[in-house]
Amino acid sequence: YGSDYGGNMGKGMGKGAAPRLGPSPPASLVQLIKASQRIPKLRDAWAEYVEESGNRYNDPARQSSGFILGYVIHYGSDFVSADFFSPLASRLEVDGVMAVLRHIIKVGQKNDQGWKEAWQNFCDERNNGFRDPYRTDIKEVLLFLQSVASDYQDQHWYTTALG
Repeated sequence: YGSDYGGNMGKGMGKGAAPRLGPSPPASLVQLIKASQRIPKLRDAWAEYVEESGNRYNDPARQSSGFILGYVIHYGSDFVSADFFSPLASRLEVDGVMAVLRHIIKVGQKNDQGWKEAWQNFCDERNNGFRDPYRTDIKEVLLFLQSVASDYQDQHWYTTALG
């Protein structure tokens, strides 16, 4: 899952109050993972993701919020195209999950020129040039994050923003 929208030129951690999820994932995030288990590709992907992390618990309720968000970002296009996603999106919004995902984009814009250019290119191509992640459909936010996550997953600012 490499980026089609820009390169990696990591810098430091940004400033500002970050939306945070607690160490235990909110119910909507657990529900999202459990709903995804009905799709064989996502069920297998979750099991592989958990195993590769060295974690021994498949139960999403026993994972951290950041761990689950990393998985959701990695498989973003599979989530947004699934029938179960839209009904859960409003609960994810209320629980603050979407604010964290959108905040990751803002932190990236402040900390990394390559990320900023990738977001601008993505918006020009897919979002009519509209660049505010807080006013961008969450499906587009997830698709962008999926497209660049592997390029930035080791950057301190990214891992800190993810939680």
